Amino acid sequence: MAEQLELFPTEVGYELSPKEEVSMPEPKVFEDCEWCFQFNDGEPTVFAFTNPPQSNNELTFTITNSEDSEMIFANKDGEFKIFAREITEETKLKRQEIYASQNKET
Repeated sequence: MAEQLELFPTEVGYELSPKEEVSMPEPKVFEDCEWCFQFNDGEPTVFAFTNPPQSNNELTFTITNSEDSEMIFANKDGEFKIFAREITEETKLKRQEIYASQNKET
């Protein structure tokens, strides 16, 4: 059966509030894990894993603004590449449009 909702007055009108409290579970933290990439629904490919004695179990990527800065993930299904390149005229125009619309909103 659908949950019953009650109306509660507020300063600006009424808001719906459930009769029961809803809580979100905390995501599970993996003490020992592996990081993967996946193309569509293909088999995940492991590209890194934790080193259990270390306390900082996180993975951070940095791609700088130089021509040799790239990251390539590859498996039998293909290749996924993240890279830096000099900005194109098309992107410069798009950037101008975005900045102009942001300035109008402020």
